[in-house]
Amino acid sequence: MAWAAGQALRETGVALERLACRMLGDLTYKESLSCHRNVMRIFSDSPKVKEGCFVAPTASVMGKVTLGANSNVWYSAVVRGDRKNISIGSNCNVMERAVLSPVSGEISIGDNVTVGAGAVIRSVKIGSGSMIGASAVLEDSVVVEEGAAVAAGASVPASTVVPAGQIFTSAGLRALKADELAAISAICGNISKSAPVHTAECNKSFKDIEKEKEGYEWQQPVEDKDPFGLLSNDHDKAALWRSRFM
Repeated sequence: MAWAAGQALRETGVALERLACRMLGDLTYKESLSCHRNVMRIFSDSPKVKEGCFVAPTASVMGKVTLGANSNVWYSAVVRGDRKNISIGSNCNVMERAVLSPVSGEISIGDNVTVGAGAVIRSVKIGSGSMIGASAVLEDSVVVEEGAAVAAGASVPASTVVPAGQIFTSAGLRALKADELAAISAICGNISKSAPVHTAECNKSFKDIEKEKEGYEWQQPVEDKDPFGLLSNDHDKAALWRSRFM
């Protein structure tokens, strides 16, 4: 009985605190707590993120990482520099769920590079203006020269060199067509254009976010205006509360 009474008092205290917050217009009690940090120091190494970058709230950039100006790390991507250096140039995009995790040596990525969603990159060098397709895997010591590409889903063996102007596919190397080269450049630029919009949304205050939710039917909370069953003569609710004190 003592435990039930204590539990009821705790719940009453929480309810009163939330009521007071509502009256003051402070809705932070609704915010769920998360220990995740999208940019994180490891040991004595802190990532260097240049001006104009967007690092998504669910991304992870950690350790010895340099992220060039106007580069973006999108949702659930991991740039793990806890063992070796990772250098990413300007105007690059590391897409959703991509993993950059060097083991034997550093990762060096030039400017205007797109790393596709779900790609896995070890200790490699990627030249400027290149593109790594979605779900591609680049093993240690791979070199992708400037203006080259790796096709989606391709697995590039260790120490492979992908020459400039060529694409590595599951069937081997071939020359990139003129329209493919133009598409690689356009894709990188088009993705970067949406980064400021995501930055603005992710930087909104909690109050602004809760205000926007008022227009979402699926987000509308169903308030119990009679929690004790006193107004509606709900005997089940009344019995539940009596059981906590008796």
